[in-house]
Amino acid sequence: MPVYRLTPMKGTECNPLWRASSMRPYCLWVRARDEFDARRLVALATSVQRSRKKTDQGAPWKEAKLVACEYEIGRASCRERV
Repeated sequence: MPVYRLTPMKGTECNPLWRASSMRPYCLWVRARDEFDARRLVALATSVQRSRKKTDQGAPWKEAKLVACEYEIGRASCRERV
């Protein structure tokens, strides 16, 4: 499965949407089918919602203005964990 790198854009660290994520603006890698799936998986895995059912609503990882998402060529050895 392809590996994607999600990198927060410089200067977006103070955006209020980061409060919805347990991971602050750090670079993350994830195995996913496509860019949409990569953003969704990271958003769900880092959600700070207190309810039992996590959702990706309001997650910074889904915002292209806040986070770049790039296909990583040659990164097949990435762990299968977010």
